[in-house]
Amino acid sequence: ASFADIFKGSKTKVIQIAVCSDIFFTPDQNRWTHHQLLELGLDSQYVELDSDDGHDAFLIESEQISQFLNKIFKNHEKHTTEFRRQVSY
Repeated sequence: ASFADIFKGSKTKVIQIAVCSDIFFTPDQNRWTHHQLLELGLDSQYVELDSDDGHDAFLIESEQISQFLNKIFKNHEKHTTEFRRQVSY
């Protein structure tokens, strides 16, 4: 199956966190995936951590990751609260 076939009809929100020095999942690969998802009309977000720690930065750069994820969770909480107000009886 092609990349497009895999995501066809998906309404999934994709959040990618890459590390500038990661050699296992390179930023170029992650950016390619992000752009492909956008072209397919999916809701995709991409952020790249600035770290010299490669793939292990996910274990070390908790402050950078937290800053990014906090924005997402606050936005999600806002939308969830608005939705609950709309459907409450």
